[in-house]
Parts: sequence; C-alpha cells; structure tokens
Amino acid sequence: PTFVPQNMPAGGGILAANYIAEIAPKDGTYLTMIGQGLPMDQTLGFTPQVKADVSTFGWIGNISDSNILSYMWHTSPIKTMQDATKFEATMAGTGAGSSSSWLPALYNKVLGTKFKLINGYPGAAEVSLAMERGEIDGYGSNPWSSLLSVSPNLVRDHLVTILVQIGVRKEKALPNVPLLSDLARNAEDKAILDFISQALSVGRPVGTTPGVPPERLAALRKAFDDTLADPEFLTEAARANAEINPMDGVTLQRLIEDVMNTPQDVKDKVKAILPERT
Repeated sequence: PTFVPQNMPAGGGILAANYIAEIAPKDGTYLTMIGQGLPMDQTLGFTPQVKADVSTFGWIGNISDSNILSYMWHTSPIKTMQDATKFEATMAGTGAGSSSSWLPALYNKVLGTKFKLINGYPGAAEVSLAMERGEIDGYGSNPWSSLLSVSPNLVRDHLVTILVQIGVRKEKALPNVPLLSDLARNAEDKAILDFISQALSVGRPVGTTPGVPPERLAALRKAFDDTLADPEFLTEAARANAEINPMDGVTLQRLIEDVMNTPQDVKDKVKAILPERT
C-alpha cells in the first residue's frame, strides 16, 4: 500500500487524535501515532480537548516497546537515585507537559530526590550537547530505543549513567538498572509508580479509528506483525540503529484499556503529585 503522511501539529497530537476519532473514515484506511502520554493524560483529566476515549481506537501495535530512561552525565557524582536524594542536580526538560519535565518533579515528590528542572531544550540532541558542555547534569526522559538510534555513542562510550528505567519489564541490555516501580518506599508510592510505569509503556502506538470492522482490524494487526518480522525490514532498521521490539495490537489494546480504567483513588493520588499542564 501507499502511505500518505498528513502532519497535524499542535497540542501534542491531540489534533490528530480528534481527527481520527471524529472525522476520518472508519474503514481502516487512516492510521495515527498518538503521543506516549496521551492515554495517561486523558484518564487523569489533563486533556479535556480530546473528543474521544482513546481506548476505543483500533490499536494495531507498537514498533518498539521501549522503556523511558532518566540518566546523568558520566562526570556527575550521582550514580543512583539514592545519590540524588543527597545531592542537588540539574535535569533538562523539553517543556511543560512532556515526561522529561514532569518526571523529575515526580521523583522529587515520591522518591525524595533533589532534582532542579531546567526547561526549554528542543530535544535529546540539544540535551546531550548541554550535558557535554556542563550546562546541565542529566536528562529526565528519553526512550532506550531513541538513545540507541540518535546517540549510540552515549551508551557505547559510557558517557551517561542510567538511573532508572520506566516500563513494565527491564530492557534486556539493562538488567542492573532498576525499574521505577522497584524504587517505591511504601505501598501507596508503589501504586503511583506502577500506574506511571504502565502508562508510559504504551510507547508511540499505531492505531486506527474507532468502529473499524473486526476482520479489517485483525488484517491490519497481522500485516503490522508480519512487517516487523520481515528480514528486509529488520535489515533496514538495523542500518538506522532503530530498535525493533514490537508489541502486538491485542496486548497494546489491553494495556491502554487498563490505563484508562485505573481505580479513581490511584488516579487522584497521581494527579495530586504531578505538576499542572500549562
């Protein structure tokens, strides 16, 4: 098939999500990738602009089930999250509402760290340069897959110290880096960190409109799965240093539904500690 990109910037993907929910034909010919935090933001009530429940979309799969990482430049004295409770350190963020901005605030409130957020960096490449120059000490949020594809030298040359990984299971290459949920100090904190971990493990999911006939959604899911197992595709991905660690559509659908159906008491606790979206 021929794919025709239709970029819809604005609102962190909300415009595109609304288009898929309300306007696009419900026949499987329109696909989208929503922002990683949208299911969490919607279930917490942070995105009233979203016109549809994203759990009703037809979710097809995720190219890479990649954990979010928080890390420090190798010269920093902070080598663990426990160290970060003793020393103040600056963390780069890309703007209000992004996980790179609110995760350090979460760490401070739940884990007792002393991170100072410096917002306004355009992206991971600019953050890496700022760390190298000594402007900031670390980065609040970057997917493992992105780190490998955009800045593999940071891993290869041991230029960063990864403090924590956020997901439901550890990356195979990072067995000694703790999961965020492992750092909980009590049952209440664990409920909060489990929710965050599950919500961010959604990644950048590929989906289609609500109401697509089941047989057509099944065909899209099979085509997606077959593509990500295709030798030629995997060869091209390897050339681009793109990690392929797929999540199938059925698993993804269940994960997003679980996030959206989180008990209200847990959502209230999460909302109470996250900074406002501005």
